Amino acid sequence: MSDSARRAHDELRLCDGLFSAFNKQETIAEKRKVQSERLTHAANAAALFHEAEDPAKEAVSYLLSSELLLQLMEHESNDDERVNCSHQLLRCCESAFESLSHLGRFDVAVRGLTKIAENLAYATTLVGEAANPKLGAALDKYSKALGANMALLLEMESVGRDCLSNSAKLGVYSKYAVNSDKAGVLQLKKDFDSYAAMAFNLTGNRQILKEVERVSAETRALEEVREVQTVQFCEGCGKQLPADQLYCPHCGRKQEVVGVSFCEGCGKQIAAELAYCPNCGRRQTAP
Repeated sequence: MSDSARRAHDELRLCDGLFSAFNKQETIAEKRKVQSERLTHAANAAALFHEAEDPAKEAVSYLLSSELLLQLMEHESNDDERVNCSHQLLRCCESAFESLSHLGRFDVAVRGLTKIAENLAYATTLVGEAANPKLGAALDKYSKALGANMALLLEMESVGRDCLSNSAKLGVYSKYAVNSDKAGVLQLKKDFDSYAAMAFNLTGNRQILKEVERVSAETRALEEVREVQTVQFCEGCGKQLPADQLYCPHCGRKQEVVGVSFCEGCGKQIAAELAYCPNCGRRQTAP
């Protein structure tokens, strides 16, 4: 933990420590004084988290400030003071939104925007749209932003699941593909594994990230098997052959390739178990 982050946590503890003091005060003037001190600590924490390059906790600190202002507004009987608090609350929400925009996580952004919308909605009931029309406009703005982020979150989850599905299909296909095709199939499978990991990192879905790690390990295991299988030796001269060579380039002897045949239509090498050629689609005659 950096020095800035450590100091920021200290500021938050000082802010929390004054909670009971706020409730004990009997007059609104005394409550304003305590809450002003708590707001200073929350603002300091936000600035320090900004220095520490932690936008998530920076946003949390701004949201804490907005909730402190709401607590003060609940006790305020003076309409002008309530409106003044609502202006400060709007600035806190805007700062929180700015911090959230620097995050690479849709799930955290959705939680933050949900809290912003809740705080603005409550502030609107305390002040009234007529007293502060900016509150209603801001509530509408952030509610729309929340809806857009929710849509992106669900879309990214769908993309991640599609990538996992494609990776699984390629894993099955790689077991039947000839050696010359396996490298490309497994590379494509690795790409889908990476895309799935990227998608679920953005959504913060840790449970499915464990599944992605399992699938990636399976891909690595298939690659290791392919590397072993691609080493071939001529049955005549015993010299090592390039993968899938039908004739030895050293002595010319034709090799017996187990589990591999050639398409009766296009002539390309395919796995012997396939009923149809994946290149031209022709049905193969059973041996």
